[in-house]
Amino acid sequence: MIATILPSSSNFHAVAYNEKKVALGVARLLEMSNFGHVGVLSQPTPKELQDYLIAYSSRNSRINKAQFHLAISCKGHEKSEDELLDFAHRYLGEMGYGSEGQPLLVYSHTDTDNTHIHIITSRISPDGKKISDHHERVRSQAVLNRLVGNDV
Repeated sequence: MIATILPSSSNFHAVAYNEKKVALGVARLLEMSNFGHVGVLSQPTPKELQDYLIAYSSRNSRINKAQFHLAISCKGHEKSEDELLDFAHRYLGEMGYGSEGQPLLVYSHTDTDNTHIHIITSRISPDGKKISDHHERVRSQAVLNRLVGNDV
């Protein structure tokens, strides 16, 4: 299992990237949660999703690049989408992104030989505080190892 933290941004460009893959038929939206009224009456547009995440992240004006974009993949197809989604929720909880009310988009991609998902959320928690990114990549590897049972 591999968890890759991808570049952050101020405009949540990962939404457009993933929605483009959906339009091409090589990805699908697995989960959308905590987006208020967005998507209640109709399928949300990429701009609506981006605008919501930007507005949500404006709760903390000191953070310039609030996008948290993560890819989780496994070797080949040894895990199903549901297993990866469950793993993603546990991972996000351990990394501090699992609070109730935290907006979350999870996309499944089928454009590679490995089953993988992309996760997009904000680095701002529902209470307006920044979610810690201190030693984020080191913590990510430690969380990954703990969740898969690797004893390093």
